[in-house]
Amino acid sequence: MIVDIVNYVMLETGQPMHAFDLDSLVGLISITQSKGESFTGLDKVDRKLDDNTLIIKDDKHVLAIAGVIGGNDSAVYDNTQKILLESARFDPRAISQATRRHRTRTESSHRFERGIDPAVQRVALERVVSLIQLIMPDAVISPIAVIDNEKVPKTKSIDLPSDMIERILGLSLPHKEVFKYFQGLGFVVKDNKDGYTVTVPSHRHDVSLPIDLIEELARRKGYDQIPMELNLPLAACSLPHDEKVRVSQLLKYNGFNEAICMNILAEDVLADFGGLGSPVPLANPLNSKMTHLRHSLIPGLVQAAAYNDSRQQSRVRLFEVGICFDLDGEAIHQTNMLAGVACGEALPIQWSETSRLVDFYDIKGVITELLRPFCLPEMIVCKPTSMAHLHQGLSCDVEVADSVIGYVGVLHPLLQKRYGLSQRLWTFEILLPDDSQRKISVFSSPSKHPQVERDLALIVPKEVTFNDVKSIIQTISNGLLKSINLFDIYTGDGVPSGYKSIALRLALQHPERTLIEDEVGSEIESILHRLKEKHNISLR
Repeated sequence: MIVDIVNYVMLETGQPMHAFDLDSLVGLISITQSKGESFTGLDKVDRKLDDNTLIIKDDKHVLAIAGVIGGNDSAVYDNTQKILLESARFDPRAISQATRRHRTRTESSHRFERGIDPAVQRVALERVVSLIQLIMPDAVISPIAVIDNEKVPKTKSIDLPSDMIERILGLSLPHKEVFKYFQGLGFVVKDNKDGYTVTVPSHRHDVSLPIDLIEELARRKGYDQIPMELNLPLAACSLPHDEKVRVSQLLKYNGFNEAICMNILAEDVLADFGGLGSPVPLANPLNSKMTHLRHSLIPGLVQAAAYNDSRQQSRVRLFEVGICFDLDGEAIHQTNMLAGVACGEALPIQWSETSRLVDFYDIKGVITELLRPFCLPEMIVCKPTSMAHLHQGLSCDVEVADSVIGYVGVLHPLLQKRYGLSQRLWTFEILLPDDSQRKISVFSSPSKHPQVERDLALIVPKEVTFNDVKSIIQTISNGLLKSINLFDIYTGDGVPSGYKSIALRLALQHPERTLIEDEVGSEIESILHRLKEKHNISLR
């Protein structure tokens, strides 16, 4: 009967309470942190407590996991003669941690996790006492003892400027109407020099800011009464909607499918991709597989690719545009990133093309198209790099105007095996430029005069890249050079050891007149001299 009354009053007032068998208690009762004790709950389940669970205990044993579940040793039964009633308020965070840690949810924990009225504990207990006296007039009831009343939150008073109401809602509310709405909700409202001072009732723990008060006014006024005109400034976005649509459509045209991965992952998964940033640990993780905010989009995409690969989907193309989090001291930085993964055939099976696997140039071509609104293709430079999660020698940084904006590479063979991938997986991740960096196209009239083409076959050290050669030629072209194209690479007979042969086609053109042979020859001589001086490059 006592337990039924306690549960009934909980439904009436929202205040969970607990009844203990007083004869089973030993010594003083205290609320403290557990220290590895064993505990058997009312559900007859044995639990091994850790060092961070809030408990109620006496001098001998644990009586309850505070706010969650009572203990079997102090439970009330039909033969119980003396009862101790407890009514308390617990920190919602402590109760939430305990319910997840011990996988136990009850009617009591459900209410404590969401917050209860800090002024209703005594009221609820008095209600239980009155019902006990009504049903059992002969019951002997001792006075209520208040153990701790110092930590009860004080009543909140919030200043609400009058101009803020009009600025947020877009309409002006009369003075009497504001008083009427607040008083109807049980709020105490007074005038001040800038507007109103509103005292919030104890049961409204969800109201703590001026914007919360404005939300209450909007609700009482009626959302249909708020004007539809858009007079509010729009918040700046690092990736505007139109740019997100452009990126998504371009990647879909190239055979990619958009993925939306969890931004909370396990620490060991993120550790596989170290070097990309510092993951942000959660103060209150949901479970062991969701402990940190991601510092990269790649871990989630690799997991998604492995999931598809294990289900006979050999050709996988996935991309994601999302936020990554990086911990820098106590500051948390958020960055909008684009990442993708690809494996399998470069093209869907067809009769007109020879089958081949996706390679670096497929990925680079996609990135070049993505960055086209922001820079010319020749401004994109790929330089070899080394990252722990990428295959050595098959990875590179992506640079634009000497700034690294991302990387491309093959997933490291060890990670490929760990995640159960049956084939090589290409990955890329880049920081998309801000929309303000979009280049403006400027029209220039094409030259009416013919261009001159020259082919150069050069003997180049193997460690020198085409971009190295190209950058040297561009610095000394005197404005005559229109294009440089690499059309052949050769190693073998006739090429010294440690060298390679590359064939370039240079196009030169003067904007106002026809070039003469001496000018072209002088330009080529200058280029060859500079290449020889810088990298010991010579004509073949």
